Amino acid sequence: MVVFKGSSIASGKILAAQGAVQSFLEENDNNKAIYISLSNKSGSSFMNSITNKSQLSVITSDHSNTNEVEQFLTPIIGLKLIEELISQGSQNLLIVLDDVMQHHFMEKAVFEKANQPFSPVNIINELYQRSGIFDQYEMTTLVMLDNANVGEQFLIDQINLEKSIDSLADHIVNFTTEESKLTQKYLP
Repeated sequence: MVVFKGSSIASGKILAAQGAVQSFLEENDNNKAIYISLSNKSGSSFMNSITNKSQLSVITSDHSNTNEVEQFLTPIIGLKLIEELISQGSQNLLIVLDDVMQHHFMEKAVFEKANQPFSPVNIINELYQRSGIFDQYEMTTLVMLDNANVGEQFLIDQINLEKSIDSLADHIVNFTTEESKLTQKYLP
């Protein structure tokens, strides 16, 4: 699992993800990528940046028009699509999970409303367990983690989520605003 960390305004993060997906899809016509986001705007922007659209699935929810449960289900739908692609014989998958911090808080709100115990990074753990090289397929997960200041009320949650994700990550790429300016000139 690869983690791209940085503020939401660090545009190098999304450009790097788009470049990684484009390169991955160009390697082999049988490669498949899934982009999961809680923003329709991000989803359409991501889709428009990729030339091999038939190899890319985009799963989004519009946070302004959907409730917390629908947003909570967005990444779960992505997990089901992964299972479907594997059952259809896809052998090389790249999954991009965007808006991880937003999903974390959405997931927590759903669990609280249901009076259920909350375990952070449920969806991250699911993706982590499916990532790797297996007999039937290979899967790489790219997690996009906005680590901008979420406010004092959510700071402990943010820190705990980042620690959990960091402990699972094979590689972490930190994007700062300054690094983004330098990175942009090297990205497609």
